[in-house]
Amino acid sequence: NLNRMREELSESLAVVEALEHSVSGFGAHWHVIDLCCGKSVTSAVIALRHPGIVISAVDRLQPGLLPHYTKVSKDDTKASTQDTEQAVKEVSSVEYHQLDVLADDFLDTMTRIVTTIARPTAILGMHLCGFLSLRAVELFKHTPLANVVVLSPCCLPNRIAGGEVLAHLYETKVDAEQYERWGRHLEKVLRDSFPEAKVINSSVDEILSQKRTVICAIK
Repeated sequence: NLNRMREELSESLAVVEALEHSVSGFGAHWHVIDLCCGKSVTSAVIALRHPGIVISAVDRLQPGLLPHYTKVSKDDTKASTQDTEQAVKEVSSVEYHQLDVLADDFLDTMTRIVTTIARPTAILGMHLCGFLSLRAVELFKHTPLANVVVLSPCCLPNRIAGGEVLAHLYETKVDAEQYERWGRHLEKVLRDSFPEAKVINSSVDEILSQKRTVICAIK
């Protein structure tokens, strides 16, 4: 569906541009985690804009549903065997990790990956549904090398599962107001978790959907 593709691309661009504008010196020496990456539009945008960057794309999808990763890996290997340092610098490293973001061992697994790569790290959560946005905040808190997190939340958590903590989201029956409250709640969680961090909550008009909140926190 062409309209859905345009919408997803607008969301990915909004998240990437929020990262670029918020972090001075962001570029090829960074590591980006693309949480719940889907078909990895966000990863592709970053790789094209910042050659040499390292990207960890994370989702539950079977690798067979993402054949483009095999192509990227082959291209990386071919380029890295060339005898010029410049050729290596021009290739972004994109690796797919099949992981359940809500699994008990997820935080430790991702922390090991980040520690091995050993670069300043950005966590991106584009179009995260329900509790996945809160999980991204947990990962940000759990990972010392993570300097920034950018969230573009999607649907709210289940009303019953949210309990009393999230009951205020449903005090209105207007979807747009519920979504705005969810964004403010995520902003508060970030501010409370990282009192020294710079937290920015904005609505991005260029996103081609009704859910236009982008939240960025920089340690």
